[in-house]
Amino acid sequence: MRANLSWEPQRRRVALLSLLPALLIMAWLSFAPSNASAAPAELWTECLPGSGAGQCSNPRGIAANPENGRLYVADQGNGRVLELDALGNFIKAWGWGVDTGAAALEVCTPGSGCQAAPFGSNTGQLSALPMGVAVDSAGNVYVEDRGLLGNPSVRVQKYGSDGSFILMFGGGVNKTKVQEGGKVDSEENLCPFDPGDECQAGTIGNGQGQFGSWEIGSHIAIDSKGTATDADDDV
Repeated sequence: MRANLSWEPQRRRVALLSLLPALLIMAWLSFAPSNASAAPAELWTECLPGSGAGQCSNPRGIAANPENGRLYVADQGNGRVLELDALGNFIKAWGWGVDTGAAALEVCTPGSGCQAAPFGSNTGQLSALPMGVAVDSAGNVYVEDRGLLGNPSVRVQKYGSDGSFILMFGGGVNKTKVQEGGKVDSEENLCPFDPGDECQAGTIGNGQGQFGSWEIGSHIAIDSKGTATDADDDV
């Protein structure tokens, strides 16, 4: 019996067609530019434990500025705010005495050296457990300053993108107005209300401008109009 050789050319054509996609890919790769930019091996490096420049201790809340990609992190254990670029490179940190140890709000950079900030209730100083972070359209940074369960702070502090203190709000945060007495909530719950007002930790309450107790987490956001919203546990 003679073999049917009429199918041989057709089988060869099918085999060649099945190899065509692989051959085209190989050809494209061989002519691709050799200097094409490769993706970075990694976008983030590990945040090593510590209090130096670029180090952190229990980082909590994080927010990004959509205009420039800058990231802001509540460095909870160090009582400060970290600023990073979009690839995670350290730019600066701000907090109470983070540069020289002075009893004031300071900014530290990679060149100046950084240290942990002591917790407290002074103007611009973060209490224990700073948590949520948000950024408004002007680049200002809001930090949810919680405090410990037995020593709550329950206030939100607003900083400029340069780390400078702008204001805070929460129940009775304006120490000057509270001590003067007879002031309305809008004066007592915003600091400074007038130039020279002394600020303090907030108090838990359910009145206008006050916060209830905060659970652990990031509960703050800024809308397109610059309005800050914070979800507390009781109010």
